[in-house]
Amino acid sequence: MKKIFILMAMIFQMLCVFCEDDDLSFVKEAVEQYFATLPYGENWTLARSSALRENGKSIDLYERDKAFDNNKDTAWVEGVPGFGRNEYIMTNVLIQDGKFYYDVNYHELKEESGIKVYLSMLNGFCKNQNLYFSNNRVKKARIVFYDTPVSIGQDYTTIRAEPVIVFEKEIELKDVMEEQKFCFNLTTRVDFPFCTAALLMQLTILDVYRGTDYDDTCISEIKVYGEYAE
Repeated sequence: MKKIFILMAMIFQMLCVFCEDDDLSFVKEAVEQYFATLPYGENWTLARSSALRENGKSIDLYERDKAFDNNKDTAWVEGVPGFGRNEYIMTNVLIQDGKFYYDVNYHELKEESGIKVYLSMLNGFCKNQNLYFSNNRVKKARIVFYDTPVSIGQDYTTIRAEPVIVFEKEIELKDVMEEQKFCFNLTTRVDFPFCTAALLMQLTILDVYRGTDYDDTCISEIKVYGEYAE
């Protein structure tokens, strides 16, 4: 993993790779790739800003999917110089109904008062204490939810309108190797009754707890699901 270079980190912290609020084209691209990867089980690489690659190791060792594999021994690791300020990871939000998960339906939202979204995280590289403290852990993050209406056919997915931000908040995480939980109340658009809402959550790194040996910021697990609010 990349060693800590304080001067280099300070320089790169000044560079913002986070897309401007008025340019959400990256959300549309992520939505399109998400539906394209479903039939093939491919990695949804557009749903993260970067991922660390190490010489001689698998190129997907620290990829985005490692934060969603129900395995605390793996992790998504950002892949830019410095601690990864403004690097992000995204996921889709599905509605949970018992043991089943399904896409957000605008028609159902008309009869409800919004969506309650639950987020749980294992912060840092939680395989063992050595890896946890050797690497960075997220201290502060920005949470943003994007709402994109899509029509889904047997062989196609069509984006029906521009993505919009429906929720945004900064959160602070504790420096512990334990699951941390958050809850957000969202109000999405309801003016596309015959469409599915591609609801995406983006977690952007703002600040970290510094590692003792490496300047890599890691997240072992992320779980997100929604419920229609009553």
